[in-house]
Amino acid sequence: MLKAAVLAILRRTFLLTPGARTRNRLRARMLRIRAHLPAELWVEPGETVVQVGTPHPRTVERMLRAVGHAGRVVVIEAVPGNIAALEEAMARRTTDKPRLLLINKAANSSTGAVTMQLSSTHPGDSVIAELETRMDNSDRVGADFSASQVVPGDTLDNILASVGVGSPDVILITVNGAEYRVLQGATRVLGTMGMDARIFAKAHARTPDGGTIRTDIVRLLDAQGFETSPTRRSRSVSTDPNWRFREGDVFAYRDRD
Repeated sequence: MLKAAVLAILRRTFLLTPGARTRNRLRARMLRIRAHLPAELWVEPGETVVQVGTPHPRTVERMLRAVGHAGRVVVIEAVPGNIAALEEAMARRTTDKPRLLLINKAANSSTGAVTMQLSSTHPGDSVIAELETRMDNSDRVGADFSASQVVPGDTLDNILASVGVGSPDVILITVNGAEYRVLQGATRVLGTMGMDARIFAKAHARTPDGGTIRTDIVRLLDAQGFETSPTRRSRSVSTDPNWRFREGDVFAYRDRD
């Protein structure tokens, strides 16, 4: 209760800060200190939030409260079992179903079927098959991604257009290494996002040359007119000597009031 009360006070104070640019710069500073922000500080009343990759039901519930009755939360998830589990959990947690849209499709750089590798040791965990070797899964002892499932895939531009979401205010992408692919398929959406817009993308997956996708993500978002800011690096050290510390993720926003 005390944590919730402190967070509520912090959110009210944060929303009273004038200017979208100022609030986004505050978010960028906070993300250099901690790797994540609570949902209450990510989103504002009346906004449309697009979450690519299934979050915890509690996070979705908090997002719905944060956007209020005039806002909307869209969750896009590739694996049918994950979206079904989230739908069941949300049915027990909230009556705000009209403001929550769940879409079972893999957001990708192009249209077409996608093979997902599923973890039998960590239920709900999945990764696009050809990206599995680029993920640092060493912190998941005994992780097994031997099961697979073919799912429909499409670009984020097409997925959002099909449900009438033209210009979201917030895009959050946490999809086990496919974050850059999601953004590659979102050029139209990125170009139409307003001056209050902001994006968060996980960015520690490897590229074929041994780097991380953060460089590609930053280059793409810079070209779309976003200011990019790295988040705090992970404190965890990988058991894989090629990884060591995980790189920080990417927060991006329009740097204009």
